Amino acid sequence: MRLILELVENTATRGRMQTALEVWHSPRAAEQIAESIMAAITDTLRTKDHAPAAPAVIHNYPSVLT
Repeated sequence: MRLILELVENTATRGRMQTALEVWHSPRAAEQIAESIMAAITDTLRTKDHAPAAPAVIHNYPSVLT
């Protein structure tokens, strides 16, 4: 309860937390994940049909984890 009150009442603490969370924000994350999944599915289907596979595309998106 004390921690919640501190966030509600302490503007500086809340501001530091908001600033830290902004680093993790990635508005296109779901889109990038979906693109990777769809590319993998497409390549798998092409391989099964013996159609020439498209060259693999690896996107290097910036990450806060690296």
